[in-house]
Amino acid sequence: MKNKTIAILPFVNMISNVENEYFSDGITEEIINVLAKIISMKLTLTKVSFKKIALSFVLILSLSSITLAQTIVKNGVETLDENKSGKNEISIAYFGETVTHPGLTLGIERNLWEKKKLKLISSANIGWYTHPRHHCAAFLNIEGGFRSTTSFGLYSDFFLGIGYHHSWVNGDVYVSDGGDDVKIIRDAGRPHLMTNVSFGLGWDFSKKTSSHTKLFIRIKPMFIYPVNNNMLIQAAAMVGVIWPL
Repeated sequence: MKNKTIAILPFVNMISNVENEYFSDGITEEIINVLAKIISMKLTLTKVSFKKIALSFVLILSLSSITLAQTIVKNGVETLDENKSGKNEISIAYFGETVTHPGLTLGIERNLWEKKKLKLISSANIGWYTHPRHHCAAFLNIEGGFRSTTSFGLYSDFFLGIGYHHSWVNGDVYVSDGGDDVKIIRDAGRPHLMTNVSFGLGWDFSKKTSSHTKLFIRIKPMFIYPVNNNMLIQAAAMVGVIWPL
């Protein structure tokens, strides 16, 4: 025979513990690797062995993911209890591209996890801003991020967010009445999806004083879609204060 071919059939797990199923597939794979070194021999895997290997991989990956998630949740809960995290804080801030495009935001923050100098934080925010002679907008979003605080009070934070953005024309809207005249109508506005990132610096007065107030400044790039069938990218500056509830 000029072309030597050998078919590799999968081993069957005969024990009751199904979690050890991957051992039988591992033996099959090891035999394939050894025989593959024989250049003159052609290996043929059956469809059954491919299916078993794929199913085993999915099973192992799923079990590993579940175990990892359980470990993270367990350790996270323990850390929350140990550090008495989970408290809520309220924030209020100026929000605008410049001083000529003013706005305001109101938010609630919650510490999800805290250890030493690092905090994991979630927040819900509502805001409004106006761009004179162009448009005004309101938005509602949720964010998640972290905050790292030094021993003397200086901190930095980073957030990612997603939310709903609605904009209106900042002024009268004129439309044709079907004849030679125009009429003024009320602009219903336009809905948008808004995603954002934010980078900030602040000062936590509780590190050196009895006050639990925090001050912060942030730069917040926003990605708004659709705006004239495109994505609008704009950045806002924030200056605000945080108090505990």
